[in-house]
Amino acid sequence: MEELKFTLVRKEIPVTLETEEGELSLVMRELTGKTRDAFVKKVMPSIKVGPDGKPQALKNTGGVETYLLHLSLFYVDGDKTGHNVPLKVIDDWPASTQQALFKEAQKLSQLAKDETVQDPND
Repeated sequence: MEELKFTLVRKEIPVTLETEEGELSLVMRELTGKTRDAFVKKVMPSIKVGPDGKPQALKNTGGVETYLLHLSLFYVDGDKTGHNVPLKVIDDWPASTQQALFKEAQKLSQLAKDETVQDPND
């Protein structure tokens, strides 16, 4: 049997956002197991699950994208270094930016829509 080898180093993607004041540097980090469970727990009531256990649709998407971005995005410059980007800041970003970053955050933390949904409370 082959040895199983994994890394405990979270994946990161540098993110640069163009603002009216200049550029904002952030880092998108892979969720930990704990933060992934927190995300799934928050969105579970909004997920319509099919008989195969896979998500079919979201009943209410309010806040799902911004919540994942809040858990995934961190400041890398200045006095906020290492802190999550607050929800109220992300809420004011253009929808196209939120959606593009949301898709990347889903991929980074393996939250693909074709995965089987498992309630973290089970």
